[in-house]
Amino acid sequence: MNNYILSITKKFDYFFENKEISNIIYLHDEEDNERLDHCYFP
Repeated sequence: MNNYILSITKKFDYFFENKEISNIIYLHDEEDNERLDHCYFP
């Protein structure tokens, strides 16, 4: 594994230790059905 992937893995391990992800929601653009990467919820 490269250093970038190791760094991400360590962060996930730190923040999600002993936690369970129950659901992941993806937002899509209605016009072209592309997944939205950056969203702002005021």
